[in-house]
Amino acid sequence: ADLEPEGEWFATDDFGYVWQPGLARRDDSWRPYTRGYWADSDRGWTWISEEPFGWATYHYGRWALIEQRGWVWIPGDVWAPAWVAWRNNEQYVGWCPLPPETLYADNCEFGPTIDDDYGLSPSTYTFMPTRDFGLPVSAHCVPIATNLTFIAGTVNVTRIVIRSSQVHCWGPEP
Repeated sequence: ADLEPEGEWFATDDFGYVWQPGLARRDDSWRPYTRGYWADSDRGWTWISEEPFGWATYHYGRWALIEQRGWVWIPGDVWAPAWVAWRNNEQYVGWCPLPPETLYADNCEFGPTIDDDYGLSPSTYTFMPTRDFGLPVSAHCVPIATNLTFIAGTVNVTRIVIRSSQVHCWGPEP
């Protein structure tokens, strides 16, 4: 399926050609991994998207937040259940799209130092109550304005392992 009807491709200085959902242009509060839900699988937490472009953008490539433009998708060619960093505590779970700097390399791992290693901003995380995890995110996520509080009160639990072209994306315990 073609992404073009759902958004537009354009060139950037930093990432080359990128794609931006029409939703991101019409609604500046839109962000990746918020219209759908998380499901546990044998390869880790898998994003089940409600968006027609989700088959590609949440399982291949990475996302970047471009100033005065919004979220854009940088294509990739390796499938994963989701490309996100994870944080949690007993009450809340949060995730953030991995940046383009983490594009696929075989036989590598990303772990709990990913926030510092790649400069992940607290504002790029989405948090929701742990009790609601697995339900539709958009109806249960907390306001972004509270992210600094949640970052301070949670621990990074990212565990992405890439071996022999197989990607496992573990995070919070099921």
